[in-house]
Amino acid sequence: MNNKKALLQVVTTVIFISLALIAIGIVWAVIQGLIQGGASDVSVNSKCLKVDLSIDGASCNDTTHVCTVVVKRNAGGEVLSGVKVQVLNASGSSSGVIESKTALNELETKTITVSIPSNSNVTKANKVEVTPYFNDAENVAFACPSTAEFNIVA
Repeated sequence: MNNKKALLQVVTTVIFISLALIAIGIVWAVIQGLIQGGASDVSVNSKCLKVDLSIDGASCNDTTHVCTVVVKRNAGGEVLSGVKVQVLNASGSSSGVIESKTALNELETKTITVSIPSNSNVTKANKVEVTPYFNDAENVAFACPSTAEFNIVA
């Protein structure tokens, strides 16, 4: 009889230890996923902090619905995956975000030509915004929070 009680206590202890290890494994899997996801966000955000863009000039043609933007990249940071351009007018109409996969190296100036979608209702554009972006580890575009703006004078 004593042997059965002792055996029952050993089995119970083994079951509790197994359940504790399983619980620790589940918690670790969740925490590890959060840590890795946060680390990739930090990596992309740190790239954005080092990027300094400016717009040296911009012009838009209402007839052809094409805008030309001269973007200058100052020193610092890694090569961009591209820039996102948005064209606006005085009434607040926006072209929406137009992606340009133009990579900009440090101290480089490039002229970017974008076509305004015909369904955007943007005429007489008076402002251009350019936002740099990087691709993360999964090759998903991550736009930086900083935006360069340029007011177009007619």
